[in-house]
Amino acid sequence: MPSAPVPANEAERLAALRSLRVLDTPPDQGFDDLTSLARDALGLPTASISLVDEHRQWLKSSAGIDPAEAACDVPRSQSICAYVVHSAEPLVIDDLAADERTRDNPLVTGATGLRFYAGAPIVLSTGEAVGSFCVEDRRPNSLTEHQTAMLERFASAAASMLESRRAERALLEADHRLKSIQDAAPVGLLHLEAVRDHRTRVVDFRIADANSTARGLLSLPEPCVGSALAERVPAVREADDGAVWHAMLHTSASGDPTTVEAECGDRGRTLTLRWKFARLDCCVVASVEDVTAIRKAERVKSEREQLMRQYVQHTPVAEAKFD
Repeated sequence: MPSAPVPANEAERLAALRSLRVLDTPPDQGFDDLTSLARDALGLPTASISLVDEHRQWLKSSAGIDPAEAACDVPRSQSICAYVVHSAEPLVIDDLAADERTRDNPLVTGATGLRFYAGAPIVLSTGEAVGSFCVEDRRPNSLTEHQTAMLERFASAAASMLESRRAERALLEADHRLKSIQDAAPVGLLHLEAVRDHRTRVVDFRIADANSTARGLLSLPEPCVGSALAERVPAVREADDGAVWHAMLHTSASGDPTTVEAECGDRGRTLTLRWKFARLDCCVVASVEDVTAIRKAERVKSEREQLMRQYVQHTPVAEAKFD
């Protein structure tokens, strides 16, 4: 039984396949719906999305195949889909028992008893064929030209779904990394969305995101996403005669960045917070930094300098100070 030749771009093809990170993943309803639709549309007993790895053929989805059989890998040496991957062209074999490439294949001679196969290559946007969208029968059969074209469209849809899942996963991972970086930041970070009344006046800001530092500084509950900021943190409106609130409104309306410091009392503590506001698209991005220790040190230094000046001015003896 001859094995399918290895494609000339095998290294690149395997790298593209692995970049999808789909091998050995759980069932996906989207792919299962696609294979069920293909089976019904083409009127054949089974339809599968088959991916060909270095040593095996693995089914991401199958319709009409016993789940126990679908869960079993097929050695690449026995894979009919490997021929599709090699040629990157549709392959239709009306009678597998009569074709020299497949007549001795265990999938044909064994318990599976396949007799008909048709597959279209699953080609990624970068040009690599990573598998086959195939339909099969246990008796000789054939496809019309129109059916073969339909099979190619199903293969194209499968390729798009594979790349879409990869993009979704990359976005989730990037978002997770960004969240980790934000939570490790020494300043609080908030994304705020304006809440408007029927006259389009801004009456509050809804928290779209907040890192752990911001939640700690402002004593925000967990979860706080979706909460109204001024409702959760009244000091935003009240501190320093509304300086923070007015700065937020100004940035929201004009887009101009603003910075303001204000004392915020909460749970028996008084913090001096430095707020910086900037507008990003329709959101206001706020950074909140605790500068209490800095301001306290400045006050202590100022008080000591003032005491020293008073001492020098009122001491009854002559004194000189050299730097």
